[in-house]
Amino acid sequence: MEIFLIALQAHIDHFLYHLIKSSAQWVNKPKVHMLLHLVESIGRFGLAVLFATEKFESFNGVLRKASAHSNKQAPGRDLATLFDTYGSIRFLFSGGTIYDVRTLKTRQVSKMVTSVFLENQIIQKSMGYNFDASHPTRVEDFPIKTVVSLRKEDQTTLPNKLADLDTKPNNISQIAQIQINKHDQVHKGVFVAVGHNCVGELAVGMIDLVWEVTEEGQKSYVCKVIAFKQKGVDDFYEMQQLVRTRHSEVISARLLQGCINVQHNCHLGKCAVHVSKVTLMERQETTVKTWQVEHTNIDHYIINTASLHDPQLHRKVSNLTLPTVSPSQWKECISKGFSVWSKTTDNKEDEEDEDDELEFEHKQVQEEADMAPLDEESPNGNDIMQA
Repeated sequence: MEIFLIALQAHIDHFLYHLIKSSAQWVNKPKVHMLLHLVESIGRFGLAVLFATEKFESFNGVLRKASAHSNKQAPGRDLATLFDTYGSIRFLFSGGTIYDVRTLKTRQVSKMVTSVFLENQIIQKSMGYNFDASHPTRVEDFPIKTVVSLRKEDQTTLPNKLADLDTKPNNISQIAQIQINKHDQVHKGVFVAVGHNCVGELAVGMIDLVWEVTEEGQKSYVCKVIAFKQKGVDDFYEMQQLVRTRHSEVISARLLQGCINVQHNCHLGKCAVHVSKVTLMERQETTVKTWQVEHTNIDHYIINTASLHDPQLHRKVSNLTLPTVSPSQWKECISKGFSVWSKTTDNKEDEEDEDDELEFEHKQVQEEADMAPLDEESPNGNDIMQA
């Protein structure tokens, strides 16, 4: 926990440093201020419990229910009562610890109470609890084959390493895609982290082929992976560089720890944007073309450390060092942030002054036009309108 809190504090400082440096106006956001106390809160009360389901965290659902069953005499009280009721039910059904006024001791809620929720699907559904979502496929059951079919242009011959296995040729078949965990599907062209576990050393590779091996009624999956090596931090993107190697290996799919977000190094390859992308209409190619980036030098890539998908795995694979923000850097950051904020405020005031001046001039012109006398020869004002 101590190591986690130290790392969390370092990441929060790094985030706030760049945030305030962009503009000190972010100090008005209460959510940003809460980050300053997050580490101390976790150290005292523990990690935030992800217990709340949609019924608890969706204010709209609670408000609608309270409004429908309220007599409208005291709607605020009805809302507060319903929120308190949901909180109490959540506390009791999760087996919380209560204080017994009779014994003057604390005790945990009995199983007779929690069984009302655990053994009754109607109660679970009424509270927005989804049993299938809370009990997904076991980790031991992965990898599994998906329903995606293999395209003809992707079919290839059997690798020599698989041909040497003590199985019949018809027991090995090429497939398009497998699912290695709850969120990751692996197919040709996907970058993966390879290792025995996420704690140890991880390598990066790109999936080239996927095979299904059936032996004695048991199915297993193997992948041909093209190896990539890290080349250090890119100065432009400030992310870890990857370079394609000539080495490839056929490995078990159980060694795939997850998919990672890898992007082409367009700055190094000097990729250009051209109108060359074919537009599809009803799954048919048309003559209409749109803009697209045409990649060059397909051997150089970068790991997208900013990816929101499995951020822990991305940080582990990227192996980036997080710099510590010094007091002098904090001082410089705050000074620059305030200067940006003041310039933004001045520009808004100047724009408002210009708008006021234009509006005043428009009113003057309108008043002069209204006060202008009509020509005697044009009593209807046609000449003025034509002018």
